[in-house]
Amino acid sequence: MRSNDFLRPALVNNALKAPLLRLSALERVADPVEQATAVLSKYPLCDRCLGRLFAGLGRGLSNAERGRALKLSILMRIHAAALAGQAPGYAKEVLTNMGQTAEGLYEQLFGSRPERRACYICNDKLDEFLESTPEKVARAVREWGGTTFLVGASVDPEVVQREEKLKAEFKLALGESIKSEIKREVGKRAQALGLRVDFARPDVVVLVRFPSGDAEPQPRRLMISGVYRKLRRDLSLSPREPSLNPLTSRLLEMTQSSRVGIKGLVRDERGVRALGLGIPVTFLLGGSRVRSAPPEGTVIESEGASLEVKGDAAAVADEDLSRRVRVYRCVIYAEGASPAEVKLAAESLKGREARQKVMGRTVSGVVREAACNIVGDLVECLISLDEKLYVMELVSGRGSEPSLSGLLGKEATCVEADLLGVISLR
Repeated sequence: MRSNDFLRPALVNNALKAPLLRLSALERVADPVEQATAVLSKYPLCDRCLGRLFAGLGRGLSNAERGRALKLSILMRIHAAALAGQAPGYAKEVLTNMGQTAEGLYEQLFGSRPERRACYICNDKLDEFLESTPEKVARAVREWGGTTFLVGASVDPEVVQREEKLKAEFKLALGESIKSEIKREVGKRAQALGLRVDFARPDVVVLVRFPSGDAEPQPRRLMISGVYRKLRRDLSLSPREPSLNPLTSRLLEMTQSSRVGIKGLVRDERGVRALGLGIPVTFLLGGSRVRSAPPEGTVIESEGASLEVKGDAAAVADEDLSRRVRVYRCVIYAEGASPAEVKLAAESLKGREARQKVMGRTVSGVVREAACNIVGDLVECLISLDEKLYVMELVSGRGSEPSLSGLLGKEATCVEADLLGVISLR
């Protein structure tokens, strides 16, 4: 005797009990054929709208198949009862509300053709909608240069209200919404036309409207990330008015976009060049008919401003700006103070926390580094400070505590400033 043979009786008993347990659970679930009969005794429904009320039953079936199966089951029950001379009183109404499926039996039992009634929920428009809309979706995606898509659906509130009213009236808990069915069925059929669905970042979301049949493309914003630099001091790239910069005008033109936004740019100071490591920035181009960013390493230039395309746009756009530091080259002059005094005072700012009131708001951050050289009557400093802080104010003392002017007791001026890079603290 093998060591596990003593387990066999228990396993057999459990196996015998399992079907009984399943039957017990089924007894607590209403008979879907009886429920469907009750629904059809009051409301005419197409196959698809009837089947959708029982979408949680019959795995692998479409709602149209599910609805037709229910109608055929009801049809055969009525026919069997009629052959036994016991046709139910609801037979005429139910067969009428079943539509074309029951026309033959209706004529046999009642000697005339049934009244034609439209589906209570969709008004007999859903099947045709599902046939014609996928081609509209595919056309819209391709017109916007996309290969991946996602379907959204908007359903007339009156249609939704009728469906929800019917579910509540008959206490039907295993259905799905018409909106869910539309998104799934249109999506599947559009895929069959050569498109690829992408639930995370589709090129184009197409909003389809039932019952009008409109298909409204909503292209995903094109993201182009890279390093922004500028050689001209009179230029400024503003997140609030990005289209005023020649670089953004160039991007709008080359991507055939209608609007632009910026992420990752806290500010671009007028009077300060952006050189060296530059500023990591992401341009968000809306209504773009170009669906892919230029290859990494591409340099886009316009009138002294440039963008060197870099890496993953989504990663750059989501970067934590509070962990960034700005590195400046500043040429400083202070009336009445020797270059040595200026150098000593500037370097003493290293490691100090500064509070600044700029444009009506208060910011604070740390001066990470300050290293200076004397060049004639001037002092050239490399100053790195948290992204929130303003280097000009740190030097002049306007709204800044501490400041170089405050430490010297004399007015200090930043004669020339260049931003050498914005870097992330790891």
